[in-house]
Amino acid sequence: MVWVARMNEEAVSVVRAQLDNAAFDEAWEKGERRTADAAVGLALDCHTEQLGDLPRLLGLAITQSSPKERSASDQMGVCR
Repeated sequence: MVWVARMNEEAVSVVRAQLDNAAFDEAWEKGERRTADAAVGLALDCHTEQLGDLPRLLGLAITQSSPKERSASDQMGVCR
């Protein structure tokens, strides 16, 4: 799936342009340590209003991100 790799490269380029190298490296390392459930929880935090009760109705037990993680994500523009 070449298009997925291309989309990933473009997204990483956009984020790199917004952060200095140290901040990007720190964010990348945190992302590498994040579990899949935590990553999905962070994504869901960004779209709570649109999703409503859908995750609960589907029986998804997603761990929401901590306030500290949400704050860091907000600073990096993850949910924009």
